[in-house]
Amino acid sequence: ILQRNPSTTVLSLGTGFETRPYRISGGQWIEVDEPQVIAYKNDRLPIQHCVNPLQRIGVDFETESLYERLLPYASDSKIVVVVEGVFLYLNDYQIRVLLQNLRTLFPNHLLIGDVLTREFVQRYSRRFDKKINALGAYYQMSENPIQAFRDAQYQIIQKTSINVKNAQLRGYRFQQWLFRYFFKTVVEGYNVFVLDTGSANTLLRHATTA
Repeated sequence: ILQRNPSTTVLSLGTGFETRPYRISGGQWIEVDEPQVIAYKNDRLPIQHCVNPLQRIGVDFETESLYERLLPYASDSKIVVVVEGVFLYLNDYQIRVLLQNLRTLFPNHLLIGDVLTREFVQRYSRRFDKKINALGAYYQMSENPIQAFRDAQYQIIQKTSINVKNAQLRGYRFQQWLFRYFFKTVVEGYNVFVLDTGSANTLLRHATTA
């Protein structure tokens, strides 16, 4: 996408300590996270060192409206929205509100986000879950985030299993159908989705033909 359209806006929600704007050529980046995260990141990874245009927005999600904070950036232009490591902290209602706000503010966007299932977390991530809880954060674990995407009228364009992709990158060879049959929870438990609002098809075509 960015190779074809280097001026494309990339909005990253819950950006954490990701460094994509520094590693990827192209894009006009907007990073959003808690004020303390943004302050820490600004101190150790200054914006002026980024090769791409970059803005950072600190939002207290407990007391501030994400919609109001993003309203000045609302646009009908084609953009990419990255929601990484966020959906697992939201319940069904919060996911629906977030998706509704994104569609209102950015009606022509492509949404990229990762989703964990409750079964996968309970079976394979209990230790990590306890560490997260010790830091004061808690998984909400929507019962069916995929249905929330469909209810918000997103089209599921692509679905990639993180665990299968990880195995492939490590050079493991296996019959995927056999892996999916015996390890369904592993395969289906952690996926990255590419979701289309229905008006962002041009972005996707550019991505698939680049």
